[in-house]
Amino acid sequence: MDFLNTKTGVSGIDGPFSIFTIIPILSFIVFAIIIFVIVASIISSLRLKAKNDAAPRLKSQARVISRRTDVHGMSEGSTHTDYYITFEFEQGSRQEFQVDDYNYGVLIEGDIGILEHQGNRYLGFERTRS
Repeated sequence: MDFLNTKTGVSGIDGPFSIFTIIPILSFIVFAIIIFVIVASIISSLRLKAKNDAAPRLKSQARVISRRTDVHGMSEGSTHTDYYITFEFEQGSRQEFQVDDYNYGVLIEGDIGILEHQGNRYLGFERTRS
């Protein structure tokens, strides 16, 4: 049986739109998108680091308002947990910082003290009262 489409004259196997020409093009497009996402992520991380490095180191009176975790990972059991604490400053503004598991464990809601930070980078918290 002939695979030639009589209306268009395009073969189903070796024409300009055959599977042998489309798959390499689609593979290249998917590869380019993956590379773009990786490069954009790296650039975004470097910009955030530069912004935090340029910010002044501040010590502010603050209170721990809330704590939360973000668990993410593969469905096969491999997970990663990010820890966040929200602080409220004297003037009423709030800011959330990512912290390590130790700081997440020792700080509780209601703690009052001196928060040291640089941009959105958490540097430490010295409890004055809870």
